[in-house]
Amino acid sequence: MIVRDNGGIHPCREVQTFVWLNRSRLDLRRLPPYAPEPNPDEGVGDVLKNDRLANYCPTGLDELEATVTAELRRLRRRPEDVVSAVL
Repeated sequence: MIVRDNGGIHPCREVQTFVWLNRSRLDLRRLPPYAPEPNPDEGVGDVLKNDRLANYCPTGLDELEATVTAELRRLRRRPEDVVSAVL
């Protein structure tokens, strides 16, 4: 089973060809246009963008990567923060 969102790459010719050639093996499911409930990544992104990293301005890519990695680790230890952001 493949669950897909409404990403811009999905209607491209290469993806459609792959899906057609493998249609007997694939079970495709689509998420609604905006569905944070079945897509937990939405909650993670929301917490990072609007709470933990709001107004954050890194000085370079290394700092950005280290900060985002640290925040993701923190969220892994505190999943209730993500759940409360989605609700």
